[in-house]
Amino acid sequence: MNSAIVDSNVIIAEYDASDSLHKRALALRKTLKFFSIELLYLDCVMNEVFSVMARRMIERRKTTEIKNLLLEINSDFPSNIITESYAIVNTLYPDIVSKMIETNGKLNFHVLEILSLEFTTRFKKLGLINQAPTKNRILLC
Repeated sequence: MNSAIVDSNVIIAEYDASDSLHKRALALRKTLKFFSIELLYLDCVMNEVFSVMARRMIERRKTTEIKNLLLEINSDFPSNIITESYAIVNTLYPDIVSKMIETNGKLNFHVLEILSLEFTTRFKKLGLINQAPTKNRILLC
């Protein structure tokens, strides 16, 4: 089976009807499905999708719609279909998405990822955790 990595601009355009690539993204998805192409979604791509979509909603002053949009994206792209490209994100993914939803997009995926990694590293140095960071799920924001 052939496969393709889906870039963030395609996913973003699918969710954003006002995106100039919206129709093309929908057509591409339909074509890939027709040819039974396996679609791969990288964690770094989803990082960008969540962050850009939250930012766009904030910029458009649609903050009351952010939670539902992030929930929809998370439902369409659960962590078990995400291909790991950076090691620890797979472990932190559910917590990062939850915190993004909880903060209504005010903290984006990338910021939460960095904060989580930082806390994990500090706790390990302090001896509060002794396993590799990928074995621990720390999100303290």
